[in-house]
Amino acid sequence: MAKYPFSDEAREHIQKLNIEFGNIHDELDYALNRVRLLLDGEMKGNSRESLSEADIISFPLAKIIVSLAEDPYLLRQYARAESRRAENLLSADTGENLERLASSFIGYEKKGGFYVIGLAEYLNAIPENEESKLVNQKTEGGKVYLTPGALIGLVAEKLYRSILETRAKKKDFPRHFLAASGELREYKRTIEEIKGPVEFAAFPPCMRKIYQDLQTQPNVGHNARFVFSTFLGNINMGIEKALALFSKQENFNEKIARYHLEHAYGIRSGTKYSVPSCQKMAAYGLCYKDSTCKWPSPIFYYKNVSARQRRNAGN
Repeated sequence: MAKYPFSDEAREHIQKLNIEFGNIHDELDYALNRVRLLLDGEMKGNSRESLSEADIISFPLAKIIVSLAEDPYLLRQYARAESRRAENLLSADTGENLERLASSFIGYEKKGGFYVIGLAEYLNAIPENEESKLVNQKTEGGKVYLTPGALIGLVAEKLYRSILETRAKKKDFPRHFLAASGELREYKRTIEEIKGPVEFAAFPPCMRKIYQDLQTQPNVGHNARFVFSTFLGNINMGIEKALALFSKQENFNEKIARYHLEHAYGIRSGTKYSVPSCQKMAAYGLCYKDSTCKWPSPIFYYKNVSARQRRNAGN
């Protein structure tokens, strides 16, 4: 139940506890820590995790405080982190446990080493990755034949979508629940003005790569220069300092470079360009994702990593 707090057994256990929200305090701190670890990528789901009964109740409490934040982006990030944790645990678990958990989400039958489900059910919960596309599955007679790995992916996707359905109204919870939810403000999608000095150590891999290319390659492409300019504008780097980063290009012209930077910064038009999402960066051929990438945009990467660095420096 601690490994899979979304299981039927875990839900039944929690119902028996007859919990009153007004009496929840230490458990709420544990749940808040669960959310933070998941969002920071430090709780990935492996056999070395130390689990206890607190992990059972932390799951529904975590869903509540994330939902109370009233930020769809934050809820999606948390839901995806929980589903990845479950996927990692199931990948290392027994077939028996997989089948027990899968039966909570999916109607299936076993046949010849496959898990067989209806085509409509599969299409309604298909994970968004290349391996899960219908064309890559065995199908026959309106049924989809899933391998254990594919079934794990489907369970993880079902968990993800079930968390997205969480709805918690502020009027239904005591103040300390709202206070706990407020602690998640740094993870919310709404970007507050980034203040303070520019922190190069917090640059995402894609922006580090473009920066390095600007210093070492004679002619970096227009798309790379433009998205780098929007990134610099959104982290509030001064124009003069930004100009210096472009100055080693063979075709560098200060007047033209300044014009393009002021355009990206919104100085000329009054509208600051937003930083492209990771999906768009990939479409541009500018994505250099590594294990530190846990956010959907380079600017969210920078904001969260720089905030974490400031917290660590304070500690």
